[in-house]
This record gives sequence, C-alpha cells and structure tokens, in this order.
Amino acid sequence: MNKDNRFSYNFKRIRIEKKWTPEYTSEIANCERNYIYQIENGFVGFGIRAQKKWAKIFDVDVSEFFKDPSESDPLEARCLAACRKARELGLESALLEHLDMIEYKIEKAAHDPPEVKDVANLKY
Repeated sequence: MNKDNRFSYNFKRIRIEKKWTPEYTSEIANCERNYIYQIENGFVGFGIRAQKKWAKIFDVDVSEFFKDPSESDPLEARCLAACRKARELGLESALLEHLDMIEYKIEKAAHDPPEVKDVANLKY
C-alpha cells in the first residue's frame, strides 16, 4: 500500500472510529462532502501542511494516517487483500456496491440507539 492509499484508508478509519459522518466531517473542515469522498477513495494526495491540518481536525498525531492496516487487525488485512483481488479481477463495481451497503449500516448503527431485547434491564 503506497503512502497516499494508506493516508486515505486511515483517514476513513479515523473518521469512522470517531463516529463522524462524511457530512459532519465536511462541516468541521469547512469543505464539500464530495471532497471527503475523494480523500477516502484516494483521489486526492496531500502535502505535509494538509496532513497536519487533518491531524488537528481529527485530534490525532499525523503518524496515525500512515499506520499499516495489516499491523493492527487481521480482519482489515483480509478485507484489503479481498479488495485488491477484486480490483485485479475487474470486480470494482460489485465491490463498491458492497462497500456502500456496509458504510450505510455503519453510519446507521452509529446514529440509531441499540435495540433493547430485555426490558428488565431498561434504566429510567
């Protein structure tokens, strides 16, 4: 994974960990929602000033943007390998459909309260 792809990957990872939507992130950064999409999909490269700006916005160290995903989580490594293979086989459109669905579920889960299954544990 090259430096720009790693930045894009970690940018999105950090945003999701913070439970920020792309819309919220764009509001905080005073930019268009489409720009967030471009960053997360590797269409935009960054110099050190922009890296520092995003680190400040996310309240993280710049080094967070360059972590190797495979070092932190085997599931992430597996997902990345599957994505690379799908690209090699020309299955990008199918891959993007699945990613859109997963991202939708993640954002929905971040904003919806958890389902209560046991009314005895409700707190008032």
